[in-house]
Amino acid sequence: MSINTITMTLYRRPEYTRRVLDNLLRCSGIEKYKIIIFVEPGNRHVIDMANTFNFKNKEVHLNKSILGCNRNILNSIDYGMSISDYNIHIEDDILPGRDMLKYFEFCDFKYRYKEEIMTVCAYHKGKYEENYKDKIFKNKWFTPWGWATWKDRWEELKKKWDYKISWDVHLNNVVRQNRYEIRPFIARTQNIGQYHGEHVSSEMYLKEHFNQFWINSINSENINNFIECDF
Repeated sequence: MSINTITMTLYRRPEYTRRVLDNLLRCSGIEKYKIIIFVEPGNRHVIDMANTFNFKNKEVHLNKSILGCNRNILNSIDYGMSISDYNIHIEDDILPGRDMLKYFEFCDFKYRYKEEIMTVCAYHKGKYEENYKDKIFKNKWFTPWGWATWKDRWEELKKKWDYKISWDVHLNNVVRQNRYEIRPFIARTQNIGQYHGEHVSSEMYLKEHFNQFWINSINSENINNFIECDF
């Protein structure tokens, strides 16, 4: 029987790792999940955080050598998909919001058998509107900042994985074709990766990645049921 899985990839940013792990423990429904952590070698603080993370149902995999972002992400998700048919993936600079899992679970139920939906994304950068906190929409894009997909779609994605360029760029520009992701109007994740990133400057982060309004920054109850809208 498939179980609920969350995969994580960690490397060298302990200040971010600590915040992400702390936020995971605050997610509504986290006790139903197995958390699988793939750690690159090189930073003892990060390795210690993963090993001492106070969550009963976890697995920690320490790579024998540095695999790089592309391969480490593929390996972690592929392992998650070996025991689940729907896996949520986050990285070491993606904060999960308090009802992120409720959002992903709703989308699993609603879109599992809709082949035009390739992935579910928990991030959206936009202005805050109270009436839209339970709204979701289709978007012809792929966003890697807290995302999920199903085993059948994953089998296609991993066959076309690219190790030479950014995996998410290749997935969006080549693999996705004309398919959609699902996004929440109010983000259920926050990107905190302003420093020590692979492909982003601090200035670019503030302009394009940092989200002023997301579920943890507004006064709102957790949402259990979402409504698909056109934007």
